[in-house]
Amino acid sequence: MKNKKLIFGTGAILLVIAIFMVTEKLNTLSPAEHKRAFFPHLEERTITSLVITEGENSVTLDRTSGSWMVSKTLEEQTYPADSASVQIAVEKIVSMRKGDLVSDNPANQPAFEVDDTNSMSVQIFTSNNNTAAGILHIGKTGPDWSSNYVRQGGTNAVYSVPGGLRYSLFCDIEKWRAREMVADVQALEDNED
Repeated sequence: MKNKKLIFGTGAILLVIAIFMVTEKLNTLSPAEHKRAFFPHLEERTITSLVITEGENSVTLDRTSGSWMVSKTLEEQTYPADSASVQIAVEKIVSMRKGDLVSDNPANQPAFEVDDTNSMSVQIFTSNNNTAAGILHIGKTGPDWSSNYVRQGGTNAVYSVPGGLRYSLFCDIEKWRAREMVADVQALEDNED
C-alpha cells in the first residue's frame, strides 16, 4: 500500500513539474497578449480625443456627447466626423500589437522615420485625464508594404506593425469629415456660384 502511495505521489509531483516547465517554455516563446499590446489598459469606450500630426498638418478628433467632431488643431471651426473612419482608427489603435522588434537604438529612429521630426504622431486622450494616455510615432512603410514602423512615445524600441496604420490615420481634415457634411457644403458652394 505504501509503495502505491509513493508511486502515485512521485508521479503527481513529476506531472506538476512537467506542466510548470512546459508553461514556462511556452511563456518565453510567445509573450502574453497583454505584453504585446502597445496600450494594454486602453479601451475604445474611454478614448475621447485623438490628435494626429504629420509635418505642419494636424487634426483633432474629439468625442463630445457621443459624437465625433473633427477640426484642424488650434482652429475653432469643427465639423462632424465620419464615424466609420474614426471607429476604424480607434479599433486599430486599441488592437495594435507589437510586431517584430527591428531596432532599440535611438540613432536608427530617423531611418525608420519614427523620430519626433519625421514621424506621424498620434496622441491618444482618455476620459480619465487631460494628459495623453499614450503617443505613437508611425514611420514609413515596412518591406512588405502592408506594415509600418512604430515607436511608442517615451521608448526607443521600433517595431514592425502590420495593418497599414497610415491608411487609417491621416492629417487631411476633408477625409475625416462626415460625407453628408462635405456633400452639403459642396452643394452650398455650387449654389453660390
